[in-house]
Amino acid sequence: MEKLLKTVDIYGRNELPETRLWKAVLGQLVFDAFTPTKNKKAKLDQRLAQNYCENPPWNFGIICQLAGYDPEYITYKLRKKVKLEKLKEKGIIWNT
Repeated sequence: MEKLLKTVDIYGRNELPETRLWKAVLGQLVFDAFTPTKNKKAKLDQRLAQNYCENPPWNFGIICQLAGYDPEYITYKLRKKVKLEKLKEKGIIWNT
């Protein structure tokens, strides 16, 4: 059992540094796009990040693959989250 536990790396310590870097890039995108803010400049940056999530550029798939993720799944989840945020902003959804 102990040998099995040593092979499971839940913190990503055995990943390549490049993989961890690209995961951090995607994490920063999610943070920028969905962290609530009242600052006007931060709100503009948030809208830009959400736009990036909704309409990812051609190289977004490469970034996802470098991070070890499926680009189609990540794109689907980000678009779904952006739509939910827009509905919340309009007051259509308020309890999620």
